[in-house]
Amino acid sequence: MRERALLAIGEHSAALLQRGDAIEEARPAQIDWSVTPAENAAALQPVLVRAGTVDVVVDDRLVRYFVVTPPEGTASLAELRTVATVRLGELFGIDPLAFELAADWRVAGAFLCCAIPRAIKQSVDQAAALARVSIASLAPLFVRVANSAAAARRHSGWVVVRANGWVTAANLHKGAIRLVRSGALETLRPLEPWLAQLALTCGQAVGTPLVLDADQPHKLPAEWGRLERDRRDVELLATFNLAETQ
Repeated sequence: MRERALLAIGEHSAALLQRGDAIEEARPAQIDWSVTPAENAAALQPVLVRAGTVDVVVDDRLVRYFVVTPPEGTASLAELRTVATVRLGELFGIDPLAFELAADWRVAGAFLCCAIPRAIKQSVDQAAALARVSIASLAPLFVRVANSAAAARRHSGWVVVRANGWVTAANLHKGAIRLVRSGALETLRPLEPWLAQLALTCGQAVGTPLVLDADQPHKLPAEWGRLERDRRDVELLATFNLAETQ
């Protein structure tokens, strides 16, 4: 019987992690930015052998998160995509055509956008075709965690995900994400002062956020809402980064 596999694409190569180490059915992946998607696909194909369907989690370091407020009168998905594409280039000074955009598209109110390097999606899609497997999902870590916690999300407040010295925090109002911040945060630093400073800068209360902190879970305030820590996607990325440093 062909299995459903989890594939993690991280900032590091995790070359030392092999199948059976630390996490059952762990599958390391690396995108070589100096070669073509076809060459990356050929390298990824053996990783996908014997898989039936594959879920892909992407390290948040490789992703660009931002919030877009559509101009008044915006009425179509094509217009929303154009606005988001322009905003991506303005915010990060990068070529937006090199990224694949996904978003909670809406014509009224702010919405969250996520830009994944197009080379990742092209490489994974081509590798899946070569290995004759199907891609069930492809999403960054924060998106996977936040979506899985949708039922527990407050109407207002923060959702925060930290793993491997990288943190992404989004502030919600009436269930809609109105701002997002993502960046490096050392694994040994407590999360509470960082979020307090961010909330102060943004003019928002900290409140009782929903948090997944894979780096320092024991340092979270008791009153904060804690998301499940024992997740294969989080632990897989964490193991990959650990393997890279050994």
